[in-house]
Amino acid sequence: MLLKPGMTTEVSVITAEQHDVIRVRNTALRARLPDGLRPPTPDHISEGEPRVYVVRDGKLEVIAVETGLSDGVNTEIISGLQEGDVLAVGLTLTTGGDGERRSLFGGQQAQY
Repeated sequence: MLLKPGMTTEVSVITAEQHDVIRVRNTALRARLPDGLRPPTPDHISEGEPRVYVVRDGKLEVIAVETGLSDGVNTEIISGLQEGDVLAVGLTLTTGGDGERRSLFGGQQAQY
């Protein structure tokens, strides 16, 4: 009897659960990089196939991934990545001599 007419609530229903998996933020699966920075997509990765940009030896690589469960914020990666891989999720510009990082889009970019 805590809810009164006009009040709302948010309910989460757990339908599946996985333990000890690799997961990434959904922003990594939606990363969009400018043409000048984006590496070429290998021929074996088809259009629409889930992919991420992995940073290896200071260079970006496009990696196709197989996704699993998602909670709307994080997505399970079934194959394609290893624990500890570093992913590009957005751009941060360094401007001026102060070394301060400023987002390309004016707000604070999340750093993962």
